[in-house]
Amino acid sequence: MTNKIKNYKKGFTLVESLVAISVLLVGVIGPLSLAASAISDGIFARNQITANYLAQEAVEVVINKRYALARRAQYIPPTSGETIFSTGYIIPEDSSNQFASCVAVSASPNTYCTVNPQSGAIVSSPSCAGPDYAECKLVYNNVSHLYQKPTSSAAGDAGPVFTRKLKIVAVNSNEVKVTVQVDWNNKATPKSLILVEHLFSQG
Repeated sequence: MTNKIKNYKKGFTLVESLVAISVLLVGVIGPLSLAASAISDGIFARNQITANYLAQEAVEVVINKRYALARRAQYIPPTSGETIFSTGYIIPEDSSNQFASCVAVSASPNTYCTVNPQSGAIVSSPSCAGPDYAECKLVYNNVSHLYQKPTSSAAGDAGPVFTRKLKIVAVNSNEVKVTVQVDWNNKATPKSLILVEHLFSQG
């Protein structure tokens, strides 16, 4: 008797291959999608925290300037070239009249002031005006390690561009409203953060 040995070639069918590839794609794409979403959320959170710090910095510059002038007024009475901002003696001015200048600029709807944290000054000239608000733009600089106006050559500039706008509005004779708005883009979507502080008469 002769035994015939049958040679069976086994392998995957096309359907089995497609199913296996589909399962693999689901297993790989899912975590990658989650990772991409987590990175995007992390970038947005970082920019939002940065915007909050920039807004708080501007408010602190205004408050520090107010108290520095108040201490100065205790020892140096205003001269003919100086003014007292508001009849309620909210903010004693020096000869630069930075508060009054910012209030005048803030009266226009699309015009803002800004601050210089390094000098502690409230800057009204040149004013920060639309539509580009060039005087209000800030970007992190790797050379100075500060948020500052973008350089003309972009040397050292890194990260997103923020726009910090300041308004000081006299509410009444005993109160002023300080509003800081920081704008930036998150994936081409405009984002804004607004911080408000009220300063009241000291006497």
